[in-house]
Parts: sequence; C-alpha cells; structure tokens
Amino acid sequence: MFDPWIVGLGLVLVVVSIVVAVYPWRHARVWAGISALGLMVLVLALYAVTGSFFALRAHRVHVDAAQRARAVLQQSDGVLGLIRRIQNKVDQHPDDVQGWYLLGRLYASQQQWTHAQQAFAHAYRQAPQDEKILVNYAQSVLMNTRKPFVLHLRRALADRLQQHPQSMDVLMLLAQDAYWRHDKNQAMTYWNQLLLLLPPESKEAKQLRQRMVEIMQVT
Repeated sequence: MFDPWIVGLGLVLVVVSIVVAVYPWRHARVWAGISALGLMVLVLALYAVTGSFFALRAHRVHVDAAQRARAVLQQSDGVLGLIRRIQNKVDQHPDDVQGWYLLGRLYASQQQWTHAQQAFAHAYRQAPQDEKILVNYAQSVLMNTRKPFVLHLRRALADRLQQHPQSMDVLMLLAQDAYWRHDKNQAMTYWNQLLLLLPPESKEAKQLRQRMVEIMQVT
C-alpha cells in the first residue's frame, strides 16, 4: 500500500506534466479535451491502485489500534497478569477496599471462587454497608461452598433487604440460600417478591416461574 503523501505527490506531478505538455496548444480545444481526458484516466488509475484516501487512512488507524491493543495485552499478560498486579498492590496496601473488590471480580471472572471469596471477604470486612461488595461476597460464598450461608451473612443480607426491598440481587441470594436449607416456603416467598420486580413477559420472569413450578412438583 502507498502512503497518502506519496499518492498526493504523484497526482501533483501528473497535473504539472500535462500542463507543461499541452501548454503550447492551450488555445486548441482538441488538445484541451485530450489533456482533460488524460488527467482523468491517470487519476482513476492511481485511485484503482491505491484505493480511496479515506479507506487507506481508516486501515492505518485500525492497524495502529490493533498494535496498541496487542501491546497492552502483552504488557499486562491478560487477566492473570492484571490479577498479579492487583494482588501485589493490595498486599502492600491491605486497606484498599476497591482493590480487594476488583481482585475478587477478576478471580470470579476466572471462576476461581476460593480466591474470589477471600478477596471479597477482605473488602466486606472494611465496607460491610456497600451492597455491591456484600452481594459479590455472598455470591462467591455460595459458588465456593455450595452450602447455605452462615448465620451472620444471612442476617446481613436480610437487613439489607429490609432497607432496600427492591434489591433483586439480594432477593435471589436469599432465595437460593433458603432453597439449599430445604426451606421451600421461604424460598418461594423470596422468588414471588422477585417476580413482582421483573417484567411479567421477560425471559427472566418466565424462567423463574418455570423453576418454581419444577420445585413445587418435587416431593
């Protein structure tokens, strides 16, 4: 591919050459027509070879962006490299709540639930009133242990629900906890509350109603 400045320079040279060639016959209409036709042919030929200037510029911008993206990935070594960096940071600054929270999210994205639970636990101990930290911590506990919540975590979620009755994440977590405790009635209560917050014809509402029917059919 050609750089735009090279193509531009070529066009200038073409124009100059034609002007010089036909100048002695500048008063002749035939030669004026021939010169104009020749210029059009040469311009079209250059366009066919190089493509449009805008396409060329867009291609180079795309290539540059891809190269920068690859450089960032190589520098950070992807998600695992980012995990190592943040882990080193929170090890040096253990009171960094957002650092612990971000570390937990990264571990969760890799389904490393034990590490995610540990990271969220650090964040939760320092910011127990932060709902997003509470929800992610509780979710990591469920995914890691596959058991009902310990009492203090269940109470923290229940208190949060009392303060914010429309918190769908908290409702879902408490419903799952109740189901795993074999408290089907309590689980249904939470799920019915959740259904009231979902659009009736949404995919989520339909799936939840189907799950509730299946659970009620199990003796």
